[in-house]
Amino acid sequence: MIDSHCHLDLLENPKQLLSENGLSGVITVGTTPPGARAALALCAELERVWAVVGLHPNEVEADGAAARAELEELVQHPSVVGIGEAGLDDHWGREQHEAQLSSLLWQLDLAGRTHKTCVLHIRDGEDDRASRSCAEVLRDKKPERAVLHCFNGHPALLEVALELGYFLGFAGNLTYKSAGRLREVAASAPLDRLLLETDSPYLSPVPHRGQPNRPGLARLTLQRLSELRGIAEAELEIQMDHNAERAYALVG
Repeated sequence: MIDSHCHLDLLENPKQLLSENGLSGVITVGTTPPGARAALALCAELERVWAVVGLHPNEVEADGAAARAELEELVQHPSVVGIGEAGLDDHWGREQHEAQLSSLLWQLDLAGRTHKTCVLHIRDGEDDRASRSCAEVLRDKKPERAVLHCFNGHPALLEVALELGYFLGFAGNLTYKSAGRLREVAASAPLDRLLLETDSPYLSPVPHRGQPNRPGLARLTLQRLSELRGIAEAELEIQMDHNAERAYALVG
């Protein structure tokens, strides 16, 4: 089982955690230059760990010439399979919309130049501006490969993702009582476009909600997805791992 999105550098004893619940691989995400360096250090230490590096929309204060130059260098590392997580977040940073958009466009360009997957973080605030804006950007820029991390279920994003062949990530919030729209999408979207992720240490699935998440708890999201799709867990796990390998062009 591959956890296609977590933050190993924010977890205690990551090596020990990677032996839990049949994990076969992990993609760890560094959302600032220091986080990117930490992610790559873990890739060097641990087997079957790959990295996504970039600037989170809520870290745009770290954006600038020095940060971009460092990320341009780090992305050349053979363990790096993606750029991000980039995007727009109106929940925490509505006033930073233009700065977030600039960072997103630069990271999409970097992903295109390096042929890496672009990982997108999209979170709406009081309205759906972030989702609508990201949908427009994707339709305009058409990145080669993209993952809508922790997919929020927005119809415009779903439409452009399915049209352009992008992947939809589902985390522990798929198990939440309030996640009806997400479950509808997870139950009906093409099976070969779905990804299993945890976003550890965030978004712990039920019954661990409120506790730090960890990669092995992707098993609980897999079980919920198995129920929604009416597919045996073992069969679905094979499909989810295949999807992750395609989404990030994983080798080794």
